[in-house]
Amino acid sequence: MLNKVLSTVDPAELAGKIVAFDLDGTLLSGDLGEALFYLAIGLTGIPQDQILVEIEKILSNGEMTLKPESAETGLLTRYQNLILNKQWHEAYCLTAAWLNTLPCSTVDDMLDFLLNAGLPRTEVLADCGAGSHSLILEAVDDPDMREIIEKCLAAKANVAIVSASPQFVVEEYCQHYGYRTISAFGAAIKENGVCDLPFGSGKCTRIMEHFGASPFMAFGNSDGDYEMLVSAKHAFVRQTDSEKLLRKVASGDWIMLD
Repeated sequence: MLNKVLSTVDPAELAGKIVAFDLDGTLLSGDLGEALFYLAIGLTGIPQDQILVEIEKILSNGEMTLKPESAETGLLTRYQNLILNKQWHEAYCLTAAWLNTLPCSTVDDMLDFLLNAGLPRTEVLADCGAGSHSLILEAVDDPDMREIIEKCLAAKANVAIVSASPQFVVEEYCQHYGYRTISAFGAAIKENGVCDLPFGSGKCTRIMEHFGASPFMAFGNSDGDYEMLVSAKHAFVRQTDSEKLLRKVASGDWIMLD
């Protein structure tokens, strides 16, 4: 992957330039924020000192049990319906707002587990009594993409990770890999309860507000990255089923990394 980037961009050009990366599906396979959300729902009410053991049980057994009339069952059902109807903004704000209510120590423990162990694609059946949900959990780091990040950092680029996952998820990813100089932008819940979501044009807004310029390079994999990729001088696409992105690759405007 690095060779494809280097064949397009000379590292000497990167000093002081903005390089923007999506997180889920781009820097890692799967969705770290969504995996955290699903596990947190299944672990509601579990004492913190038992959380890691219970995570392993859920993943090894491929199932979790929720009370039919519980708030967690309602939350999961609502999220699944939003995703099914491609109401991405509402879905991502819903998860960010709910995860933001959990104790930081609990969330940190779960994120540490996911980032340390990695989570290959795993199907988990959420039994809600009267019905069930089939959940796909996946979050596996891609060392080839981190090699690109490190090359950009070494070239003194202004690197940003811009994601619809919650702000603390993006920050934890950066902290886990020691990226102290990277700007982390995720879904943030403001004091008035409004969700500031970097998705679609919201990614461009966050980048412009922070840096005052558009990216020199951008990396993404979904419709939610389209505007950010369009705004960049050089756009690179990861594995995707987005017709919008694939059309740009087919036209030669953007480069497919995979």
